Order: sequence, then structure tokens, then C-alpha cells
Amino acid sequence: MTRRFYYYLTLMVLSAEIMVLEIVGAKALSPVFGSSHFVWMSQIIVTLLSLSAGAYSASLMDSRVNDQEKIAYELLVVPSAYIGFSTLFFSKIVFAFIDLSLSVSSLLASIVLYFIPLSFISFSYSMLVSKKIKEYPKNFGDRSYS
Repeated sequence: MTRRFYYYLTLMVLSAEIMVLEIVGAKALSPVFGSSHFVWMSQIIVTLLSLSAGAYSASLMDSRVNDQEKIAYELLVVPSAYIGFSTLFFSKIVFAFIDLSLSVSSLLASIVLYFIPLSFISFSYSMLVSKKIKEYPKNFGDRSYS
């Protein structure tokens, strides 16, 4: 199989990983906070904010880094390690916010548990996509009918 196939497979897996973390995150918080719209909205808010933060930080680093693909793949270790360690302390993290109102506590728990891994996944995705976009010729999509 070609390198291009693995490249697109990586992008597909990263996209699926973002969606899985969003859904599993809300389901993981539901035993403590219930599956109300506060839990789902906080998870959606955290997902969208982390996607924006990851894409923005990738755009800042885009011109400063020579080997974007290598850095993007190396940084994928961070979300895996973070999620692995956060499962060890999940109950302590979630119950730290239990005394606050439902909307605030579910939002803070989502931020602490899922913002960092989703941001790193978004960062890696954005770095890989920007590398691929730079490979296109300058006149890509330009149609002249003259």
C-alpha cells in the first residue's frame, strides 16, 4: 500500500477519534451528572473549543516547523497518555466538581478530562492537512475557459 493510503487512513482515524471522544465523554459523565442536555452541551462546547484551539495553534506553528508530518505523528502520543492517566483519576476529577451547579460542574469536568486530548488531536490533524494543502499546485482548481 502506498504512503498516501496510510496518510488518508490516519486522517480518517483522527476524525473518528474526535467523534468517539465526544460521545464517550458524554456517556462517561452521565452516571455522575445524568444524561441531561447540560452534559451533552458541555461536551459539545469543549469539543468545538478544543478543535478551534488545536487548529489555531497548528496555524501559528505552521510556518515555523520544517517537518510537520513527524511532529504531528509524535504529538499523537499525548492524547493517548492523557486519556490513559485520566481514567485512573476519573472519579476524583469528576467528584471534585460535584458541589457546583450541574451546568458548571459538567462543563468543568469536560474541560479537565477532554480539552487537552481533543486539542492535540485537532493540532495533529490540522498539521497533516496543511502539509497536504501545500503540496497542491498553485493553480489547483483554477479553471480557465479561454
